[in-house]
Amino acid sequence: MIYALLFLISSVNWYGMYVKGAKVGRVQIIKEEISNGYKISELTDIELQMMGTKRWLKSNAQYEVTQEFELQKFKFELKTESQIIIMEGGVDIPKKGFGCARKVPKLKFSIKTGGTTQTKVIEINPPIYPAIILPMLIHKFTDSVKEIKVFDPSIQAISTASCKLLETQDDSIKAEIQVLGAISTLWVTPDGVLLSQRQPMGIFMCRESKEQALEIKDVNPEVLTLYGIKPKKKISNPRDTKFLKLLVKGEFPESMRQRRFGDTLLLQKIGPTTGACVGDSLPDPATLEHTPFIQCRDKRIIKLAKEIIGNSKDSWKITRKLAKWVALNVKDVAAVTIPSALDVLESLEGDCGEHSVLFVALARACGIPAQIVVGLTYVGDGFYYHAWAKIWAGRWVEVDPTFNQPIADATHISLAEGELEEQAKIMKLVDEIKIEVIEFK
Repeated sequence: MIYALLFLISSVNWYGMYVKGAKVGRVQIIKEEISNGYKISELTDIELQMMGTKRWLKSNAQYEVTQEFELQKFKFELKTESQIIIMEGGVDIPKKGFGCARKVPKLKFSIKTGGTTQTKVIEINPPIYPAIILPMLIHKFTDSVKEIKVFDPSIQAISTASCKLLETQDDSIKAEIQVLGAISTLWVTPDGVLLSQRQPMGIFMCRESKEQALEIKDVNPEVLTLYGIKPKKKISNPRDTKFLKLLVKGEFPESMRQRRFGDTLLLQKIGPTTGACVGDSLPDPATLEHTPFIQCRDKRIIKLAKEIIGNSKDSWKITRKLAKWVALNVKDVAAVTIPSALDVLESLEGDCGEHSVLFVALARACGIPAQIVVGLTYVGDGFYYHAWAKIWAGRWVEVDPTFNQPIADATHISLAEGELEEQAKIMKLVDEIKIEVIEFK
C-alpha cells in the first residue's frame, strides 16, 4: 500500500527488438509518477548468435526526471556473461548565492567495472534529457525542427539530438531524430508513447503485447555476418596484404595509411619511423589518459605491462611484445560487452574489442600513446566490422592484437577512433558503405 502511494504506475509498454528482420530481444519501458516528476525505467534483454554461440545482454536503466522530463538522477546496470557495469549519478546545479557565479552545472556519476569505481564529471548547460525519453517529448514540440541535449549512459556522453516532425495524424506522430549523425524514424502516439522506431544498421523496435515481446525463437541469425560487405573480387591473402585499392561509396576518414581520391580508397601497410613525419598529427594527450574502460594506471595493468616488456626500452619492441602477449593469452571468444581492460584481464577472453582495449591499456601503461580504432577488415569472403588499435612510433602505426599483427595489414579500413562516443558514430556510416576490390598486393 505504501509503495502504491509513493509510486503510481502511469504506463508499462513492451517492445520487440529486431535486427534485419530477426527478433533478438525485448524492451520494457515503465513510466511512474513520483513526487517531483517521473521515474522512467528501461529494461532490455538481448540474445545474439555470435560465432556459433548464443550470447546475452541485460540492461536496466532508471531515470528520475522533472515534470518537463529534465534529467535529475540516473542508475544504469549492464550485465553479460563476463561483465557487470554499474553507473550512478545525477545533475549538480550550484545554488544561487555569493561565490556561485563561477560554478558550472555538472553531470557527475560513478562507473563501476573491473572491480574499480571511477567518477566522471561532464560540464553541462541545462536542461539535458535522458535519450530514452525523446519519444515522450515529440508531441510537445511546436517547431518543425528542435534541438535538445541528451545523455546516453551506454557511451557516457551528452550529445545533441535534432528532432524533426515529419507527419501528424489523429492517432500518431511521425518524427525523425538525428544523434551523432545517425538518423532514426519514430512513430509515437499523441500523448508520447513510442509505437515503433527504425534505426540505422537494420535495427527496429516496435510495440507488442507482453506475450509477443517475451517470445524469442531459439535460432537467431549469426549477427557478425549480417553486416558483412562481400566484394565481387576476393582477397586471397588478406593478412599478408600490403597495398589495397578499392572503389568505395560512403564516408571514410583519411590518414597516412588511408587516402581517398574521389571514389577510390588507397590503403597501405605502414610501420614506425624514427624521423619527422609530415601529414600525421602528433599524439593527443588523451591517448595516454586513464579512463573508466582503459584503466592504464591501475596497478594490475602496470604490473602485467612490466612483466611482458621486461627490460625493453624501445617503444617499437615494447609494442611487438604487447601485441604478441595479448594475441596469445586472450582467448578469442565472441562477446557482447562494453570492453573494459580490467574485465578482460580478469577473464582473458573476448573478441576484437576486448583484445584491443587491453592492448591499448598496456601500451599507455608503458608510456606509449595508443587509441582504439573501429572499422572493417577482410576475413574469409568479405569485409566485416572489427576493432584494433593504433600507437605512436614516430607516426601513427595501426596494430591488430587480435591477429597478432604489430603492423596491421592493408585490408584494415578505419571508420572511427577514440572513446565510446566516437566509436558510436560508425552507426551513421554502416548503411551507406559500398566496397569493391580493384587491386591488392
